[in-house]
Amino acid sequence: MARFIPTQVYKGLVALVVFLTLAIAACGASNTTPAPVANMRTYPTVDVHFDTFRYEFNTPQSMCSSILTSDVIVGSHGQPHWNTSNGQRPPIADSKAITDAGYRIYTPVLFAKNQTLIDHRPAPTREFETLGGKAGSDSMYFDPFPQLQDGEQYVIVFGPGSLPAGQGKSTDWLVAYDAFPVDGQGMVLLQAAGSPNEPGSGQPQPEIKLSLTDLKQQLAACK
Repeated sequence: MARFIPTQVYKGLVALVVFLTLAIAACGASNTTPAPVANMRTYPTVDVHFDTFRYEFNTPQSMCSSILTSDVIVGSHGQPHWNTSNGQRPPIADSKAITDAGYRIYTPVLFAKNQTLIDHRPAPTREFETLGGKAGSDSMYFDPFPQLQDGEQYVIVFGPGSLPAGQGKSTDWLVAYDAFPVDGQGMVLLQAAGSPNEPGSGQPQPEIKLSLTDLKQQLAACK
């Protein structure tokens, strides 16, 4: 014989079932990891190539006053990065505004050999860099700042890396300012020969080479 359930009790049971169903559904939803939200803000790609005019340390006498000059063999390169606190591109859309604000891309470089020839550093160097490179889709190069090839030997004059505008220069990482290739005969190319097709009057600049042995002797005599 079926048992009679009072109407009020029946309504209460229905309400309880509905409450438990909603609670279980809510609990399941709370344990679901939300899908990451993509950063929809994008900026135009930076692609700049500058020709700069500057002082060159291409004589033994000029190298004497450098912060650091070394005989190196390039081992490998690291990941290019911006000169920001987190290494990421600054949130600026315009390429000119980025460069005007002093932001640059640098590429770390590791040396298989690094023999110091001149050393006026105020503190040890944490990292060596070249100016320029490709960070993500952004690229930036400044001639005549050198780009070094793995496995090649150079005499490199280092200088302080630049920080964004108003922040001065780096003190614990240095950038390759000049890089002079050393050939298989131990000759250092201090100045490449100019092209006879260069515009203007006069003779193109001559090639200047010096043996690595002679260069080291002259740098050892720096005062």
